[in-house]
Amino acid sequence: MMSKLRVGLTGLGNFGKLQCSILASLPNVEIVALCTRTPSKLEYFGERYNVKNLYTDHGEMVKRDDLEAVFIVSDEKLHFTQALQAIEAGKHVFLEKPMALTYREAKIIAESASNSGVYLQVGYVLRYETRHAVLKREIDAGRMGDIVYMTLKRMCPRRSFESHAHRVHPVYWTGTHDIDLAHWFMSSMVKSVYAWHSHALGYENPESMVAMLKFNNGRIATIETGWILPDGAPSTETSDFPRRVTISTSLEVVATRGYGNIRQPGSDFAIWSDEGTANPEMALWPEVNGRVGGALRTQLEDFVECVLQGKESSIASASDSVYAMKIADAIVKSATEEKEIEIEMET
Repeated sequence: MMSKLRVGLTGLGNFGKLQCSILASLPNVEIVALCTRTPSKLEYFGERYNVKNLYTDHGEMVKRDDLEAVFIVSDEKLHFTQALQAIEAGKHVFLEKPMALTYREAKIIAESASNSGVYLQVGYVLRYETRHAVLKREIDAGRMGDIVYMTLKRMCPRRSFESHAHRVHPVYWTGTHDIDLAHWFMSSMVKSVYAWHSHALGYENPESMVAMLKFNNGRIATIETGWILPDGAPSTETSDFPRRVTISTSLEVVATRGYGNIRQPGSDFAIWSDEGTANPEMALWPEVNGRVGGALRTQLEDFVECVLQGKESSIASASDSVYAMKIADAIVKSATEEKEIEIEMET
């Protein structure tokens, strides 16, 4: 009989629902408990996935003796406390990014996991997306030569920022995806950063940010993050259409013997309706015939396999996730103080 990993999941927002659906369909996973602050959501998903143990308190859920691993997909401000509660209870942790709200908190989480002997993985899903994985393979194989520079751009809808501007700085929210990718592709540590931000919408957190990263190998990368796309931009999701979720991204790698680029929207697949135009996202978490697939599924499968087999992931590491937070902190500091920030070498 196949060994099953007994898991709990905290957070049943849009992303938590996707993860719950995937976990419920994996043959080597048993969802033992669910947790969210909204009782009506608990009842609905408990019944849908036949989960009897329902909690509104994460700290109480992780005390269960029959729980082996916890998936944390809650608000960013709760990640630090909830991750430590799970680790202290001896549970393996899959923690959605960002790890926390500061590098210091992220480092404490990783050190606590290491000291407790539990496995920790952070949700940088783009490492599992096919195009990014193939580009990484080509770079590592040397077929593109040495990277000269990279540009990474991620634009999201203004409407979403208006409802979340108070929660977290965009560099931690979406910018860490590109910080992580730049570090992953370059295979070099960052020497210094220089960043700028804009407060055109008048919120405490900036709606847009540009950062230049200088790596120890002498190469550079620029990262742009913005939350100001107009309402009329094509949707990239259709699962709950006409709710318009728009993400426009581009990644370019220029190397001495090659060039790679990834763009979204970038496929020839489009759906038109009276509500507007959609370019459905087919790589990260497409839902077809009631089954969520794509990179998110591959990522969760990797975590489950690592825990069951007692091994480290060859794709994602907790140390890289902590490092992304260190660079994010430096970017915020640079933009705030309007100066270049040197990155201290890891000891």
